[in-house]
Amino acid sequence: MITNFNQSVSVSAASSVKTPSGEKVVSYMSANIAMPGGISFNNSIQDTDLYFANEETVNKDFADFQARVLEISKQNKGE
Repeated sequence: MITNFNQSVSVSAASSVKTPSGEKVVSYMSANIAMPGGISFNNSIQDTDLYFANEETVNKDFADFQARVLEISKQNKGE
């Protein structure tokens, strides 16, 4: 007998900025939506110098990512 059957959705993205040498990833973002259950978020900064130089942009990207993940979670609750 199967018990405690769980499902999850994984979401990932990257925040990048333009530099003189081209586009560079500043941070990678990921989230896991457990169904049923909670949501976990991760943000991995790859280049602290670029992060601090572009902190407002990168933080906005992460906030936008969180909002999109929460929207996905709401949509899945309706299923």
